[in-house]
Amino acid sequence: MSRVCIIGLDCLTPQLAFEAFAETMPNLTRLRSQGVWGPLETCVPPITVPAWACMATG
Repeated sequence: MSRVCIIGLDCLTPQLAFEAFAETMPNLTRLRSQGVWGPLETCVPPITVPAWACMATG
């Protein structure tokens, strides 16, 4: 069985993580280059608690 690690950063857009803050977060950049990543498709309303529940349960 493969191992999976999910890293979720609430309210951090991919543009901020991988462009604006890329130099200050080298480990996140390294994980991105060696793994698979993608944006979370959210739910309605797109607020923290329901969005994380949606991510965890599908």
